[in-house]
Amino acid sequence: KHFPGVPIVATTATATPQVVEDICTRLDLNRSRTNIKRAPCDRPNIFYSVLYKPRDKAKATELLLATVKKLCAAGPASESCGIVYCLSRKETEDICGSLRDAGISAVWYHGDLATDSRAAVHKSWVSGESKVIVATVAFGMGVHHSGVRWVVHYSMPPSIQHYQQESGRCGRDGRPAISVLMASPFDICRQSVMVYWKPNALQELYALAEYAFSTAQCRRAYLAAHMGDHQRPVCDGYCDVCGVEDSAPPSKRLKEAPDEGGVIEEIFDQLEKAAVKDEKLTLLKLSEKCRKNLHCEIERVAVAIVCLLHSGHLRETFDATAYSVYSYINRTSSRRTLPHSEWEPRRSSIDGSLSRVFVTETWQAGERVNAKKSKILERRLHEGRCELAAAVDGEMPPQKILTDWEVDELCKYHGAEDPLAVVRRVVAVPKRFELYGEKIASCLSCE
Repeated sequence: KHFPGVPIVATTATATPQVVEDICTRLDLNRSRTNIKRAPCDRPNIFYSVLYKPRDKAKATELLLATVKKLCAAGPASESCGIVYCLSRKETEDICGSLRDAGISAVWYHGDLATDSRAAVHKSWVSGESKVIVATVAFGMGVHHSGVRWVVHYSMPPSIQHYQQESGRCGRDGRPAISVLMASPFDICRQSVMVYWKPNALQELYALAEYAFSTAQCRRAYLAAHMGDHQRPVCDGYCDVCGVEDSAPPSKRLKEAPDEGGVIEEIFDQLEKAAVKDEKLTLLKLSEKCRKNLHCEIERVAVAIVCLLHSGHLRETFDATAYSVYSYINRTSSRRTLPHSEWEPRRSSIDGSLSRVFVTETWQAGERVNAKKSKILERRLHEGRCELAAAVDGEMPPQKILTDWEVDELCKYHGAEDPLAVVRRVVAVPKRFELYGEKIASCLSCE
């Protein structure tokens, strides 16, 4: 207001449409003179996967250890590293200890570390001395390490925006990477008691639950839509919903009709009985009461309750004491049916996901006819991807056509007998190969 003639630029990495609206309102920006530009938030080289996290702590830790071992062994182990995000400082130290006991070189990082210790931990991880860093959200801002091949969320973050930022720490070099969310309905209430007082915080948390437990739509498309991208990203099998066949037995799944077996009916019955007795029910207590009558897994009931929270048929209320905050489940509606949904705890292994991300192939002798990087070919590839990006959309980054890592790899195969086959192997996303493969291959075949 004091300098009306001075142009101002405000930038941020991730912001939902609601956050953008809040920024404009709080800064009292003149809408007629404000130009809002959004770049696509999709990261095409990141494979998105969700694992169901058991409620039992020992089993959850066992699943994490098995997952991290597979991730460390899958990619180029000598060059790659990963991040495990946890909810609390104690959980961070406990998980790091479990990883070390399993023979995995790991360090932990959280807000209680002294400045010198933080620097030492970060140096150990960046140098490759430690392959895994176990951290809270205190670790992340300003971190740019190109060798991060994977990120695992051991505990669910409070929102899609947090998840997008933290999962985006992997694959910064454009090479294939994977983000794994270990999802539990009981983590929802662990988070809700910490964020319930913030505007829209519960809606953001329930949206993350929908991302985790709904198998009705592509993970990548859900993230893009939530962040305000108008154009649906091309996934072509590069998430566990679109590209991985579920190996879980039917008995471990929630069917397409979430109320099969009377789960929803039983939830409302128990809440009505509790209201008569003036009894307060937590998510865990309500799930246990329903499970006893239904003779089904407690996880199935808990996921259905979280689904009802998201749809607005149930709500959380909170009681704060001097030492803690408690979350209780209450009715907001007498309706006992859900909108059509496919919420289910189902996947317990990342084997199928890894086969899509880290593909090891035997290259025939003689195919690498020019191991030395060709500067001429590199320039042609850069020019080619810029031309393709401009032809598709004037604002599309050229890296969406061909990543920097893919350019480096393709430069090793100048003069190959079958350029199209080389491009098919190097380009991470099949849909990009289908759209741009021939043009890219023509750059390799040029003399």
